[in-house]
Amino acid sequence: DKMRSFNAIKNNQLVKNIGVSVYTNEQVEFLIKDDRVNLVQLPFNLFDNKLHRGEVIKKLKNSGKIVHIRSAFLQGLFFKSGLENVYPINKLKNELRELKKLSKKYNVNISSMALSYCLAQQNVEKVLIGVDSKLQLSENIKSVQLEIDKELVEEIDSINIVNKNLLNPSKWP
Repeated sequence: DKMRSFNAIKNNQLVKNIGVSVYTNEQVEFLIKDDRVNLVQLPFNLFDNKLHRGEVIKKLKNSGKIVHIRSAFLQGLFFKSGLENVYPINKLKNELRELKKLSKKYNVNISSMALSYCLAQQNVEKVLIGVDSKLQLSENIKSVQLEIDKELVEEIDSINIVNKNLLNPSKWP
């Protein structure tokens, strides 16, 4: 059993944490009860937001797990115009327009809004992101310094994507 091997390594203090990366809230619910795993990484972003993930993240934290979130930019989806006629953009054009409206209303670019929203989550220890260039890294560092407006957070928290497959890049063609 692989988990027995991992636990032996952990018990010998060769590793500090055993973590699992998940996609669904159902997977999270299963891991909450598993004492062998103490770190869980899951998607969280402007669309896959507190409305969808807030309760399971809170349960993870309350069960003593370390929580890392990934997919802050949802594979770059938030930077699309919303006019592209490809899945999932064509199914999320109204929500993408809403993000652009919020960006203008609160005078914050989408990148900063996406990253600062993730960083503002109380029950999360780390936010994992990827970068393609030095410029992108520099912009992300600036975003970290932004304190997101509470009213903006509330508006983001109210975005409700019903079809969860739209939020999972592994389900995209």
